[in-house]
Amino acid sequence: MRMKPPKNKALSPAVARAIDKKFGKSRAGSMRLFLRQFYASSPSTELQRASVDEILEPVLLAWKFVQNRPSRAPQIKFIEYTHTEHENQNTGTCILILFDDMPFLVDSIRQGLNRAGAHIKRVRNSVIYARRAGRTAARPGRLKHIAAEEDEEFKAEALICVNCAHIDTHQERHLQKEIKDILRHVASAVKDYSAMCERALGVRDALLAKRDLLSKPRLNLIESCDFISWLVDNHFTFLGYEQYRISRSRQELVIELEAQSTLGVSRLKTTLVPRMKFSELPQGTGELILKRQICNFAKSGVRSKVHRPVYCDYVLLKEFDASGNVRIEHRFLGLYTSSVYYRTALEIPLVRQKVNQVLSQSGFSPNGHSIKDLLQVINAFPRDELFQISKEQLFNTAIEITQIQETRVSRLFVRKDSYGKFFSCLVYLPRDIYSTEIRIKLQNFLQSNLKAAEIDFDTYFSESSLARIHFVLRVPDIHRVSYSVDDLESRMVEEIKPWNDRFLEALTDRLPGN
Repeated sequence: MRMKPPKNKALSPAVARAIDKKFGKSRAGSMRLFLRQFYASSPSTELQRASVDEILEPVLLAWKFVQNRPSRAPQIKFIEYTHTEHENQNTGTCILILFDDMPFLVDSIRQGLNRAGAHIKRVRNSVIYARRAGRTAARPGRLKHIAAEEDEEFKAEALICVNCAHIDTHQERHLQKEIKDILRHVASAVKDYSAMCERALGVRDALLAKRDLLSKPRLNLIESCDFISWLVDNHFTFLGYEQYRISRSRQELVIELEAQSTLGVSRLKTTLVPRMKFSELPQGTGELILKRQICNFAKSGVRSKVHRPVYCDYVLLKEFDASGNVRIEHRFLGLYTSSVYYRTALEIPLVRQKVNQVLSQSGFSPNGHSIKDLLQVINAFPRDELFQISKEQLFNTAIEITQIQETRVSRLFVRKDSYGKFFSCLVYLPRDIYSTEIRIKLQNFLQSNLKAAEIDFDTYFSESSLARIHFVLRVPDIHRVSYSVDDLESRMVEEIKPWNDRFLEALTDRLPGN
């Protein structure tokens, strides 16, 4: 028995009559169902304001588009449109995309189009459950029926309609290539997701099987294995995977990519080096690979094309030989899920151990006000920072932040990425002077002084009198950048100092004692 689709404001009596008139009773039922599916994610207020023609026009365009699907490859079409909406003439380009339904399609396409310079006006996404005829030259993938839900005969297909400002022919070719590339990445990640989770759990089990060999406290075996279990428990969106073996060749250490080991988006990488001597690795990287530590964390120098347009995170897991030397490095590429950013630091394996060590090192009374303030500061840290920052860096930074709470002091904290690709900068400033103009000033200041090719930011406000901006700067030649945090901070403070503060300082200098 098929489920009845939920009622939709788009299918008003007037719209239903228009469909009956245009399609006749034999085809009207399918068209009504398609209309409901097409507008399933549209707000009811938008539909209530629209006329019958405004509702039907995009549906008829999409209905024609889905009639034939020649292959399982993505179907993409660019259509120029001109129509009247609420008495205003609206023109532009509609991008229609039809693909197998899977997670991350809409947000990945939206961020990809934005990155490519398209001006998006509206995105409509729907899932249709289609039964198609066998693909033949005469009728390739012809749509026979649609249903209200998926089953063995009716397969879920994602239909995405993106209305943009006018797109010219040159831009269309570029955008079509970008969309196809995004869909390749999404499909690769989704297809291999389970395999990547199984690979992570396999590493955990292999480590536990060697617990006698790896029982040294500094390896944090149990805590590391708890972290792997936590990661797989919907706290990490696995996008890619690579496995490397460390061996010795002619008395020199080399790192080699295991043949056929790549999964997810790593299959699509064209820059993977199959074999490299340790002497050829970037400065400091070899020491980090050989460090007797099960888990390491890093940022990828490439932005994700899946889900969110940020630099991917690497979780690096190691296996050891009988002598305790690193022999295999597993590299899991992905994004921490949104739930991680709302977890307290003491709920995250490995991080909680680091945080407890900082709390203990502080010397504050276990139930005192100071230790609660310190923990509150740590809980507000960007989650990526908590994974990557060392215990010593976390202690020094968190203690200093605690000391400036409820003041009007501006501070800058800089952390250099262990693998030499990024600077992470935390800027604290009085929230009453924060503005977009100030943020852009800070962004330009840091980008210029730290020689960054790209810079991302995230702003955080709490009940504190201070606002925080987290800047992540990608720096290609980071080893050549010379800087002093004290000098940067003093110049930064002058850069963002309000006019009235400058005036007061000048007045005090001229009229001391008054």
